[in-house]
Amino acid sequence: MLSTRWVFQHIPAYFKKDGKMFTVPDDTDLIGFFLSEPTQDSVPEDGLYVYQATDKLGVTLVFSFHEIECSCQARLFVQNIQVAYFSQEGAQRITLQSDLSGESLICDFKIDSSVGRAEIRLTPQINVHWSTLVDR
Repeated sequence: MLSTRWVFQHIPAYFKKDGKMFTVPDDTDLIGFFLSEPTQDSVPEDGLYVYQATDKLGVTLVFSFHEIECSCQARLFVQNIQVAYFSQEGAQRITLQSDLSGESLICDFKIDSSVGRAEIRLTPQINVHWSTLVDR
């Protein structure tokens, strides 16, 4: 049986938002990064995937992406209180990268003349850097 992710990655581009492709790592790699399966809030048949991680300081990250809408969201909680929310459309790709300080999830965005990047690290503690700039 084909996975939903495989189907979304192999359907023609005109089924994607504005004809743009949004590439993401496979399920196994994302599970390896978050150390957990997608949460029950995920709706794979609609292209929505939600992951959650909590660090040793008690900070919780809820990260989600929507393959069809080409969007990513991140919410940060401290003691079950939401302290930050990030959301952006125009996602082009999610990649996992490793360097000397550990592994990070990178999401690159482009909408019109704006380019953005989200970098998320889970170790040694959750860290989210999300920025958007005008590309002239």
